[in-house]
Amino acid sequence: MSNLKLKQVGSKLILLGLVALLATTAMMIAEFQNVANVVPSELANGIQPTLIPSMIGMPLLLAGVVMFLLGWFRTTTCESGH
Repeated sequence: MSNLKLKQVGSKLILLGLVALLATTAMMIAEFQNVANVVPSELANGIQPTLIPSMIGMPLLLAGVVMFLLGWFRTTTCESGH
């Protein structure tokens, strides 16, 4: 895979991961709006589905960072080697 392609795919994975984390944050804020009126067991059941986007988004974010940095390091080593 070329260095440019690694950076592009890494950037897209980072973006997807951040969108998923943003969705999790928004859903958690919405869930905690009525925290004073909810029984703790119901709150726990309400929080559980809000974590699904972050469980998908965090690996995407980490993989994107690794791919982007790999492409960046390969580019800098190729340029400094000439």
